[in-house]
Amino acid sequence: MEHGHLLEEHGADSATLCQREAELADVQAREVDARATADAPLQATRAAEDRATRDKRTAALARREVGFLKALNVRPPLDYSLFLSSLGSWSI
Repeated sequence: MEHGHLLEEHGADSATLCQREAELADVQAREVDARATADAPLQATRAAEDRATRDKRTAALARREVGFLKALNVRPPLDYSLFLSSLGSWSI
């Protein structure tokens, strides 16, 4: 009789264990989905931050290039006739 009671208890425990394992698998699957859902906005934010950083660097580079080109800009003398006459004295 004791043996039958123990077998019955074992069967109930095994069924409870299977139920708990199924619940655990379901909760783990929902956790994976929740993490993926939570990660999507973070990834989008990081991508936007990366684009903003690249845009800032591009703008800074453009400003440096403009400054450099402005520094290279040589203004002709006010009296163009002196400038043109000086060119004529050069022999090529």
